[in-house]
Amino acid sequence: MNPGWQTPSLAELRETIARALTDAVGDVRDPWRTPVLATSCAAAGPQARTVVLRSADLARRRLTAWTDARAPKAGQLGADPRAEWCFHDGARRMQLRVSTEVQVHQDDAIALAAWAQVPPGNLMNYRTTMPPGTVLGEEASAGGGLDGTGPAHFAVLSATVTELDWLWLGEGGHRRARFRWDDDGWSGTWLIP
Repeated sequence: MNPGWQTPSLAELRETIARALTDAVGDVRDPWRTPVLATSCAAAGPQARTVVLRSADLARRRLTAWTDARAPKAGQLGADPRAEWCFHDGARRMQLRVSTEVQVHQDDAIALAAWAQVPPGNLMNYRTTMPPGTVLGEEASAGGGLDGTGPAHFAVLSATVTELDWLWLGEGGHRRARFRWDDDGWSGTWLIP
């Protein structure tokens, strides 16, 4: 266990969280690389799904993920930009909930810069003729056909972090801390787990 997780210093704990998120981006085996992203939908209520963390920079209060712009989450975030990311690591017995405000970028400089980073094998995920969630017949291909449109359906979810809620289920006792952003910067407090 990284000693930063056991620190009595809230500032050190926040830095440990920031490093762990940044490290997760580059490690496909890290469980924090695939958080659950929860949004709200007026018609259907809360919606949650796993996404891939593409960047994390807590100094700038930024998390990003990619999506097909036709996916329900893109529309939901357009209507209500509030979202919560839940990072879970069963081996470390740790959970991090991150409250954010998300902006959906499509056909702009941010989306085009990210599109240039999409691995060639993943490009087809954003080039299907049908949107995500379309029902396919038994004889239909799993890919739904490709339309070759390039980045037309590609979007970046750029999230501004407003709160962190960290929980560790330690064998010697559970620990929990919350960090909130305001005009004066980050403020942290220990909480009863």
